Amino acid sequence: MKSAIFVFCFIACLLLCTCNYQPNNLKLAETEIESQDYLGAIIRLNMHLNNFPDDDSALVMRAFCYSKVWKDSLSKIDLQAALRKNPEYSEAKLILGRLLLSEENYTSALAIFDKLVNDPNESIASEAWIEKGRIFYFSDDFPEAIDAFNLAVQKDSSNGMAWYYRGLVKSRFFSPSGETQNYNFPFLDLSQALSDFTDCIKCLPLMADAYFQRAMVHFNRFDDKNGMKDLNKAIDLAPNYIYYYQARAHQHILMRRYQEALLDLNYSISRNSKEPDAYIERAGLYKILGRFAEAKSDSLKAAGLD
Repeated sequence: MKSAIFVFCFIACLLLCTCNYQPNNLKLAETEIESQDYLGAIIRLNMHLNNFPDDDSALVMRAFCYSKVWKDSLSKIDLQAALRKNPEYSEAKLILGRLLLSEENYTSALAIFDKLVNDPNESIASEAWIEKGRIFYFSDDFPEAIDAFNLAVQKDSSNGMAWYYRGLVKSRFFSPSGETQNYNFPFLDLSQALSDFTDCIKCLPLMADAYFQRAMVHFNRFDDKNGMKDLNKAIDLAPNYIYYYQARAHQHILMRRYQEALLDLNYSISRNSKEPDAYIERAGLYKILGRFAEAKSDSLKAAGLD
């Protein structure tokens, strides 16, 4: 009898512990977002919201994840639900503004960012200034763009993307519409751009494009050694991005490192045989090497793809 009672109590305790044990899906979702496993995070957030449907922060987290996997309509639904629960939810407004921006609804997006630049959360305000700056930059409104990026840096100096975008403006020889500005581009300041990308890297040490952009500044300052160091780092961080290999090949050609350039171009083409620019670059290299038949073949391939 005592034995039966002991077994019953043991099983009851085990069941009670099992029922009370619930994995912290919200914490697990945060971890998956950090590792960019957005689909996994969505599954965790679904489980969390099944138990806590009024958690507006979880709705915003899921909206963010949906936006990262191109489910913008679902992202909007979550954001609107979160804003109904909390009309002053700044993070929700920021993501909604970015979705509107991706839909080219610039007027509505700008209206959101105009309010968020005065948000008491300086991180949110900095992000809003970045988004405004991007709108101005891609509209070729450079004075407004540089002012916006300056304010983004001032609001939150730990925001790596604020430094990144200001560095882009300071290092551009071309406007977004493609009109050559040459050395008369009013905001061209390679020294400042170098400093800005360095500050970006301090905040975001794993951001491949920050190293790539800093490499381009080094090359434009005729610093091949530091430029190649940064470009190699960008490739280490983003080994599947073939454009970096093409850029490195181009620099190798300029420095007459022809065999190294050929290796990069061959690799780039092996990863994406539909990219005409790589064939054009390799055709030019083959001409330098006196391999005219191969140069002609690559030129024809590029023309066919273009």
